[in-house]
Amino acid sequence: MDWSHHRISRRSFVVGALGGASLLGGASLLAGCGDDDPDASSQSTNTGSTGDSVFGVRSSTDLAVGENRVAFGIVSQKDNAVTEISAGTVKVAFAYDGGERGNFIDATLRDQGLGGRGLFTVPFDFDRSGIWDMAIDLDGSELAEPLTWQIADKYAVVAPGDKAPTAQSPTVTDPMDVDPLCTRDPACDFHSDNLADVIGAGKPVVVLFATPALCQTRFCGPVLDLMVEIQPDFADSVLPVHVEIYSGPALDDPIVPTVEDWGLPSEPWMFAVDGDGIIRSRLDGAFDRNEIRALFESVAV
Repeated sequence: MDWSHHRISRRSFVVGALGGASLLGGASLLAGCGDDDPDASSQSTNTGSTGDSVFGVRSSTDLAVGENRVAFGIVSQKDNAVTEISAGTVKVAFAYDGGERGNFIDATLRDQGLGGRGLFTVPFDFDRSGIWDMAIDLDGSELAEPLTWQIADKYAVVAPGDKAPTAQSPTVTDPMDVDPLCTRDPACDFHSDNLADVIGAGKPVVVLFATPALCQTRFCGPVLDLMVEIQPDFADSVLPVHVEIYSGPALDDPIVPTVEDWGLPSEPWMFAVDGDGIIRSRLDGAFDRNEIRALFESVAV
């Protein structure tokens, strides 16, 4: 990924989108993070004479050898109309590089507090790097094409057990030329603490990187709303920090330096950091109320 000129292009910064008209654009834009294959973020399958296609869409953007939260969406497309499928019984089965696949395991629908939208997650322990296929079964019918994942030897983004970066972050007293400091309406109250000052200073921190007004997947607003909802339950034990993605009000404005310092390839991301500055849990792509609460609980003292 090209980090020159402190700028991440729209092509490289869009997660495999789950959402209406933005889905097709997001699917092709995500290819900029890897190869130039326009189908890099989804595989489709015709469902019959209706002309509908049903396909999986990647939400996770950083998977590596070991235990992972694998997040994905399912959508249907007919002509130019794209509809998210946020219901049903979903099972998945993994196979390494075209080899024999394992048993189907249940995926969990994550739709609490996401405004009627949702995605699916499944925990999976990848035992080697390379290309993995994930067969998807929706309500007893298997999609004709699996969703493929590139599994790395090591995570590109800080993961549980890693030391969290201690880069400066924008605050109300030092916005670091970020304006607006918060694109939520109304703005959240999570911009008082500088990550460089609070990470590793003894109190756990939960930090969300998201841009509600400019989010390409339209999940940033809902997950920040959920953080605002949940944080009061942990007000005495966890410091909340929100960092915007762009330095200005437009997609072609520079990326906030903190985002680059953390090496984030997509949005949104949320991290739980313990009092010693160690990452204890993380979420990316999209995540619902239950997952956010569990993330807070992972470091609450």
